[in-house]
Amino acid sequence: MCNLFMKKGLVCIHTAKSYADFIWYYCTYGHDYEWDIVLEPTISNEEQARLYRKSELFNKIIPYDTSIWDHKYLLLIRCIWSYITGRRRKFARKVIDDVVGDYNQYERVIIYNDYQFLEAAIIMLSAEKDVIWLEDGGADYKKRGKKFCKITGKLSSDLAFFVLGRMGYTSIANSYLLKNEKNCCKFSTFPEKIEGRKFKEHKKLNDMSDTNIEEYSRLIKDAFQFDLSKIKNNKKSIILFTAPLNVFSMKPMVYIDETIRYIEKNHRDCLILVKKHPRDQVEYIWKEPERVVEVDKNVPGELILDNIKFDKEYYMFPSTILMMYGQKRNTAIFKYQGLCKEKVAGGVASYKEDFKRWFDYYQAEAEVIEI
Repeated sequence: MCNLFMKKGLVCIHTAKSYADFIWYYCTYGHDYEWDIVLEPTISNEEQARLYRKSELFNKIIPYDTSIWDHKYLLLIRCIWSYITGRRRKFARKVIDDVVGDYNQYERVIIYNDYQFLEAAIIMLSAEKDVIWLEDGGADYKKRGKKFCKITGKLSSDLAFFVLGRMGYTSIANSYLLKNEKNCCKFSTFPEKIEGRKFKEHKKLNDMSDTNIEEYSRLIKDAFQFDLSKIKNNKKSIILFTAPLNVFSMKPMVYIDETIRYIEKNHRDCLILVKKHPRDQVEYIWKEPERVVEVDKNVPGELILDNIKFDKEYYMFPSTILMMYGQKRNTAIFKYQGLCKEKVAGGVASYKEDFKRWFDYYQAEAEVIEI
């Protein structure tokens, strides 16, 4: 029900983790606003829509059809033309208005990334609004700059991304520094680990000091319902946090099979909980599937670890540990020797370099399992 006397806020998120972070934000800072949310297209779009519809937090769900950006070269021309003619801000406003209607109706806007065109437009106009920037997982900790970056390995595409980044339209692959982020209030799990960036304010994400804990617990439980009884009733259990290895390799199944074989060999009497990364679409084939429980992708891993103590936690990439890290736990990271030697898949990312960067960031006690 619309309340004419409340200020209006807009939420632009599209992952389970960012939704959980928004619930925290709402219970800590957001009660004075009536919130609308943009339903952004994702691989779990239907699940996200279901979460938002059953929530009591949103007045309106706004669909977002990104097919309007499919004509990439036409979009690039429009961006360059608006930049040359001094209409960049006007163009950014049109990008937002085409999605939400009248952007003027909102006083506060919540985003979580800088690579989506809509969110980057919001950052470009952040001097006009109270823009709250939540965390985009490990991507937040990637260094951004102004120099040309090889992102896809295709010169024409990388040049286009470079131009768009320098003009402030988007930070593809979180590679370019957007000038107007200085107007945003940023929330991070580890503010001290983000270097070389300036924000209007930089605060710790999920700091419960001023949070309505009772309300937060209730909203989280309502949003992310999952049955823990089978896990809690099992004497021994481990958990595997997966990663989208197709980012690094054209043959990810080779390394996934190695992971499965290692776990099955070393944990013959354990229940195996699998928390798949939202972008991991590969089917994992286990010899004893009755011992395996795959958690819904819409359940943030942090909530699982808050409720269950596992005999061992396995991670397929170290950036995941960074986001999960709290107290010292029995953690292990798989390091794939074959991936370290592989040529980069399409120039998207270098496994060897990314592994080292994230492991150095983690800087905590964790076993490294080389397979």
